[in-house]
Amino acid sequence: MFRCRECDRPAIAYGIPNKGRLQVGYDADLVLVDLETTKPVRREDLETKCGWSPFEGWELTGWPTATIVGGSIAMRDGAIDDSLRGKALEFAPYPDPPPLQAAVGSA
Repeated sequence: MFRCRECDRPAIAYGIPNKGRLQVGYDADLVLVDLETTKPVRREDLETKCGWSPFEGWELTGWPTATIVGGSIAMRDGAIDDSLRGKALEFAPYPDPPPLQAAVGSA
């Protein structure tokens, strides 16, 4: 099993099941990044629903080379498999906040 705090802590904090680890029974959603590639963010290269980025024109280092969704390769070297889609996340119910008195201490 591969474990990374930056991966599993958000899943634990938000109560998202089957995320944050490379382990049997987990979703195996991950991105492989080439940490040496540097290039500008260009609108025509984006694969987003909105079609823009606040980072357009910035020269950034570290670009994705593959995206794996549910254990299947959804993108490799810029070629996207449109037949693969992720599924909506399920969050645990957010607990009710503590009463104000308990949060700030008693006076």
